[in-house]
Amino acid sequence: MQRLLLYRGVRCRPLTLVLALTLSILCCTRLAPASEKGWEIYSKAQQHIIVIAGGGVPKRPVLIRRKISNGAWELKLLRLDDFPKAKIKSETPVAGQIIEPNSYQAYIDGILAGIRESKNHHIFFFIHGGMNSTSGAALRAARLLSDDESGGSDFDLSNTGYPIFICWDSYFTGYFEQVTWVRAGHSERYGQSTGHSLYALTTMPFHLLADVGRGFTRFPAELSEFVHNDVYSIDPYPYSEFVAMQNEIRYLKSHPEVGLHISDTPTIPETLQRKAENVQTGLLYPIRTLSLPVIDSIGVGAWENMLRHVDTMFDRADTGTRRHPTPVEQTVVNDQTGALAIFFSRLQADADLGNRPIILVGHSMGAIVGNRIVSAYPRLHFSRIVYMGAACSFRDFQAQVIPYMIYHHETKFFNLSLHPLCEAGEVALSPQHLKLDIAPRGSLLVWLDNIFTGPPSEDERRLGIFQSTILASHNFPEKVRPQITLKCFDFNGNEPNPPLIWHPQHHADFADGPFWNPDYWRL
Repeated sequence: MQRLLLYRGVRCRPLTLVLALTLSILCCTRLAPASEKGWEIYSKAQQHIIVIAGGGVPKRPVLIRRKISNGAWELKLLRLDDFPKAKIKSETPVAGQIIEPNSYQAYIDGILAGIRESKNHHIFFFIHGGMNSTSGAALRAARLLSDDESGGSDFDLSNTGYPIFICWDSYFTGYFEQVTWVRAGHSERYGQSTGHSLYALTTMPFHLLADVGRGFTRFPAELSEFVHNDVYSIDPYPYSEFVAMQNEIRYLKSHPEVGLHISDTPTIPETLQRKAENVQTGLLYPIRTLSLPVIDSIGVGAWENMLRHVDTMFDRADTGTRRHPTPVEQTVVNDQTGALAIFFSRLQADADLGNRPIILVGHSMGAIVGNRIVSAYPRLHFSRIVYMGAACSFRDFQAQVIPYMIYHHETKFFNLSLHPLCEAGEVALSPQHLKLDIAPRGSLLVWLDNIFTGPPSEDERRLGIFQSTILASHNFPEKVRPQITLKCFDFNGNEPNPPLIWHPQHHADFADGPFWNPDYWRL
């Protein structure tokens, strides 16, 4: 149990989104300084962690650790430091002028040097999903890295490749940033004049009222969507899409020449526990519906802000202190200025490291970030792309990743999904010994399709939902089908090696599984 508590990451439960946004609590506690007796700076983690705050600004994680009696490392995050701004050689820089190297460039140099010095030929990237703070994600990454140093077989990250964790700002308080400052995609928080900030603050009540109004006016339609979802989670057999999925799997299994690698048809358990859960689903439905207006009012804005933070990692937002070129911009003035774009540009330009095989793993919204990376840096060698509960749409994946795979026959793609009943019937808030069934059933991906995104067509639905991807699989070009694996995990599968979750039952479980282990991806 101690190890379970040590390694479980920030959970991505949908109800967490609702409660957290409603309370609007942001914890920014600073922990004990590194000078405290018994602690030391864990600087090696900085060679494996990239932290990007909102607006695309890089941060330096300062971690402290000490050895405890059982031989494990106890880690705490001291703070996230700003990188000093680069000094421009002239007060009036001209296009293409070289700026002095800044500390973020030196930080990247440290990561690249670590890759060169390691014995790993592969580079392994992990990108977390939404509802994570940068500090929480960085601390979790450091804990995994410290355990990997101990040589434990359960956490053998280095056996897969040189691990690099991308920790970005996807925290729940993004809704308040969105409703307070963001207007038509532009943040007025850092305006050059008082008028910009005054405009945002005076219009905030109108945007807030519009969000609340949308939540209530859309309530009847969303109510019907979740009636449909709840009945599906109890008995999917009468539904045409479930029957079509079964037929599609049966056909693909009987025609191996198609080339797709897919899981067997998901089985529907008939246990006493399962029947009791079905009764609970029906009895508590009226209570769960009460949260729908709140979820719609707050969740849509929070989702839009997370998407905005994905964009700013590649093209940094104006923070009001920019001079052209920006503090983190390289010598090419028109290059992308976000912290993540700068790192991957450096990696791609490196004559040695740019040719190394890359394993890219993205969880939930991490798949959206992964799509951007693959499409923006086609000269890199992505040997394995692994998406777990992908929050991107099928169409986005088809537009951004499939073109790369067409010209890179050695690239393999693994799409990992929950069992359809786990996807449709997930309880939003489920502590260890108590299930508070007070929010609409369904994983975050179900909420995205039914509330937050409103997909206009089937191929705009979430890629991470097994049923949706199977029904859209005919859209995969014939040329790349042998490179694709669509995996569905078992319902209540036996866990071979706890505390790791080898058979995820909830959307958040993917990040608590051995996502670095190829056996986790394969059928």
